[in-house]
Amino acid sequence: MLELLEASQTHIMIGCSVISLLLMFFTTSLQFHSIGKKYALLKMEAGVAVLVICDALARFYRADVIPMKLWVIETVYFFMFAMILIDECFFNEYLVSLFMSTRKFDRIPNRLALGFILPLIGLVPLILNPFTKLYFYFNEANRYVRGPFFALSFVVPVITLFIQISFVANYRSLVKRKIYIAILIHGSSPVICGITQVFVPSLSLLNLSVWVSGVILFWLALTDQNDELAKAARTEFQTGLPNAYGYTCEVDKIILRGNIIEYNAYYFDIVRMSLLNNKYGRRIGDEILYKYAHAIQDFLERDEIVGRLGGNYFVALVKKKNTEKFLEYLSGVPVEVEFNNKTEKIKVAAVAGAYEIKTKNISSGRIMGNTSAAVSYAKNIAKKPVVFMDDRLEDEFKKLRLLEEKTRKGIGRKEFEPYYQPKVNTQAGVMTGAEALVRWKKDGRTIPPLEFVPVMERNGSICDLDFYVLDYVCRDIKEWMERGIEPVPVSVNFSRRNLGNEEFATKITETVEKYGIPRKLIQIEITETLDEYPMSLMAKVVEELRSAGMSVAIDDFGTGSSSIMLLKKVKFDVMKIDKFFVDLDNESDKQLLSNIITMADNLGIGVIAEGVEEAHTVNTLSEMGCFDIQGYYFDKPLEKNDFEKKLINKRY
Repeated sequence: MLELLEASQTHIMIGCSVISLLLMFFTTSLQFHSIGKKYALLKMEAGVAVLVICDALARFYRADVIPMKLWVIETVYFFMFAMILIDECFFNEYLVSLFMSTRKFDRIPNRLALGFILPLIGLVPLILNPFTKLYFYFNEANRYVRGPFFALSFVVPVITLFIQISFVANYRSLVKRKIYIAILIHGSSPVICGITQVFVPSLSLLNLSVWVSGVILFWLALTDQNDELAKAARTEFQTGLPNAYGYTCEVDKIILRGNIIEYNAYYFDIVRMSLLNNKYGRRIGDEILYKYAHAIQDFLERDEIVGRLGGNYFVALVKKKNTEKFLEYLSGVPVEVEFNNKTEKIKVAAVAGAYEIKTKNISSGRIMGNTSAAVSYAKNIAKKPVVFMDDRLEDEFKKLRLLEEKTRKGIGRKEFEPYYQPKVNTQAGVMTGAEALVRWKKDGRTIPPLEFVPVMERNGSICDLDFYVLDYVCRDIKEWMERGIEPVPVSVNFSRRNLGNEEFATKITETVEKYGIPRKLIQIEITETLDEYPMSLMAKVVEELRSAGMSVAIDDFGTGSSSIMLLKKVKFDVMKIDKFFVDLDNESDKQLLSNIITMADNLGIGVIAEGVEEAHTVNTLSEMGCFDIQGYYFDKPLEKNDFEKKLINKRY
């Protein structure tokens, strides 16, 4: 049997060479989840291919039968020894790619770094072998002879493999079982076969074992890669949590098991994430998201699920018995980050929509839809941290969906129109401007903004309405100018949702240009809230509008948590002080309002107080240096014809 194996080794090695080359070709055509793993496997396959090709060439050589230059056969044997060491480097590269992808390590672990260094050290005596004949040489008959220290050629590979295997054993929990087994085979079989080959020199057991273990590693890595790609389709990349598809798959499994009614479902959105990004920067912001996601995952029980849909949006399926505990945790998830060389502890809060599942006959799509509607209601209408979707709310949402449909049709039918509320300068006693406030005239009724704006904010149609109002205002201003009525600058409100439109500022400018009116007659008002978009985006839009010759006002100043930071980052022309600050109840309120007005004056920003209803408030504001007033004290929002009469006179 041994003689038969010896006789057929040349053919075996040729077959192994062909298979290795085919595996290389196959690997290049595959799509890998990790490009590092792909290149490491390719290099290993190439190294093994060179090894077995050299072994086959060496067996072809017979000094007395096949004449071959000595330097050629010496090169063949050199590469046989060298490829054992070089393949160790490629195997080590695979391990590095495998373990670094787990995010357990910030840099290459020391033991794996040795996996690159030791094989390179082992190449030194091999390179010197032609002069020292330590490992092998050719005698007078040009036949291969083992050198006196032939066994030492295995020392470096064995030590390297031992270090690699010990590292993998320490962190076996980070890799899948089949990959762990493949690594053990790849590391241990060459050691066993190498020791055996010392005593059976006629067989290439070491080379064969390297080839076999390489094929096993390739095959199991390939099946693992298939699993990784399938997992990637269900996994959100940044946090490693299930994505929307992965989450619904997990929910479907629980539905099939028949115990879905034991759970409540949640859809939640991190609040003030843009502020965290502005304070700490995008890199630490991403770290906060990652740690937040895994803090929630660690908090949940084994049979509960959390997923990330993208951005600041997460979903979860939690046992009903844990409802109170989970919602309390969501109100402030603890996260620690390193910032400016110190550890900062952050409480990350979220607004949530919840749905109590009461029937087994339900789909994951309906569960997701109900929680999504609930969180939207919590954010935009109820203004509460948590809203549970119940029968009453479902009925309300049916009405809201009907209202959404009506508002969309209302824009097309031109049922909306602006009412103009004058802005009055108390020093001169004249109208100096106006604000266009939209009203919806439907079925003989004038519907105020509070009944439809939150709905349109939620579905995004508010952006269409904003430009509809701008177009309407520009048309009115042009008409007044043509009739010889001197217009005043009119401010138009724009929802922060418009900030997501890259052509926002350009579209405003084009609308004003279409009617040929002076740009100074249009003022753009933007609410300070920045939950959805970074401050830098607002700064860019404001600068574009001001460069185009339009003034920009920050609306409802002071109602958000980013007020002061916003003034630092964004250059506004006008600050509109919210009614909340204008309603003066005590001396402390007066001092706060006075400080806001002084700060704006020092920054070179104009001030308008809105929501003013009492004479004593007007007097107090004048004493503080705020002379531009908007509110019911002078006028309510007026229809176009009524406003025209005021516009002609302008006196108050």
